[in-house]
Amino acid sequence: GGGGWAFLGPFGCLMALGSSRGPATTQRLGLLLGFGFFSGVSAGPLISQVAMIDPAIPLTAFLYSCIVFGCFSMAALKAPSRSYLYLGGMLSSALMVMLTMSILNIFFASAMIFQAQIYGGLLVF
Repeated sequence: GGGGWAFLGPFGCLMALGSSRGPATTQRLGLLLGFGFFSGVSAGPLISQVAMIDPAIPLTAFLYSCIVFGCFSMAALKAPSRSYLYLGGMLSSALMVMLTMSILNIFFASAMIFQAQIYGGLLVF
């Protein structure tokens, strides 16, 4: 169910929200809530299909998302200065690139990728 509304709803709300300027108004809040609603409507069938495979997957994903959100929130609250928060973004991006390279190296078995991982790891840490 939903069809085109599942795509056009969030896209239209996001475009209208991006084109509106000025302070936060009830119109902009309504567009943001509409974007959230239509995004949830479009994700519902996917979550339903995943729950048919294994009912524990959506609950596990929700709990892990809550844990990660809580950890990031506590890191932001407990950081002594904002410079550490900016450093975290760069480090996590570098670690994600290294993870992607290691997954690719499983399939390609390249010595160059392995060397890039070794020196990239030294650079990050």
